[in-house]
Amino acid sequence: MFVRGKTAPPSSRAANRAPISTLEGSTRKGTNQEGGESVLALTDSAVEAVKGIVSSSAGDSDGGGMRMIAEQDGKETRFKLSVVPMPAEDDEVIEEQGARVFLETKAASLLDDKVLDANITKDEVAFTIGDKQEF
Repeated sequence: MFVRGKTAPPSSRAANRAPISTLEGSTRKGTNQEGGESVLALTDSAVEAVKGIVSSSAGDSDGGGMRMIAEQDGKETRFKLSVVPMPAEDDEVIEEQGARVFLETKAASLLDDKVLDANITKDEVAFTIGDKQEF
């Protein structure tokens, strides 16, 4: 599953990220707002991409983050991403190394045992959602 988006130019560290096949061991589990383990894990690349996208967004605030909403399109589920100043009341909040991802209720249930990864290029980010066993 891929999601593409624009971001500010990545740091040189992001441009030299390892390909997905060598990401074993770099998956991180965020914590939800209650301090428990989250349903979605983030790779180091995803953490950096989320932080870059949110910080380059106009109206960035300390409580802001990237919100994921699940939308049904026939038999497929697509995830819509947006930068928001704060989570909705029922959102699952994942915080990892300064990156904040807000999952609406349906997205949170669909992303249980999943990993969010990012492939960062010059001015574009391609997010990938995969099973934890793949990472």
